[in-house]
Amino acid sequence: MRKGEIPVPYIVALILAVIVIAILGIWFFKSSGDTNTALNEQKCRAKLMAECVGKADDYNLNPYDYAECKNTDVAKGVRTCADL
Repeated sequence: MRKGEIPVPYIVALILAVIVIAILGIWFFKSSGDTNTALNEQKCRAKLMAECVGKADDYNLNPYDYAECKNTDVAKGVRTCADL
């Protein structure tokens, strides 16, 4: 390469590298969303358990047993976590 020439191959390589890194970053960000879904489900279950155990007529519920809470009237009225 001569002095004063524009280094086109290096600029093209740099642009391609930035595009590849951006695509990998987006892919990683999207794939990490699966973990958030599992965490959101656990948070929702915890909120439901707190609602079930907090009711006056449910004193006999085990606060750590989700299966017991699923059969209560509170749980049957919940369609989405936003209902809590």
